[in-house]
Amino acid sequence: IAPYQIVIIPQKKGASEARFKEITENLYQALQSVPSLQGEIVIDDRLSITIGRRVVDAKLQGFPYAVVIGNKAVEREDGLEVIDIYADCKSSTDLTVSSVIDYLCQNVKCVQ
Repeated sequence: IAPYQIVIIPQKKGASEARFKEITENLYQALQSVPSLQGEIVIDDRLSITIGRRVVDAKLQGFPYAVVIGNKAVEREDGLEVIDIYADCKSSTDLTVSSVIDYLCQNVKCVQ
């Protein structure tokens, strides 16, 4: 059993750091507002480590899903990516916040 169901992985430190932080916090709040996802989300704030390394760490730690906030998320509204870690890291890309919520609500198995 995973300690949390979802890990949010923002981009490394860099030029658009304030924008990534804003997107990350907005996504976190949106996911927390869904009753079935409350308490199931954590943010990986190790911003000195690459996204790829943090996805590998998420798999080792047992997170079923990772939401990646990469460069595309700053450029466009539909730039989020959800990675299903247990499905050989199959990803769904080019998602909006509402699409991410819909995807996770349909797929996350929460133990109440």
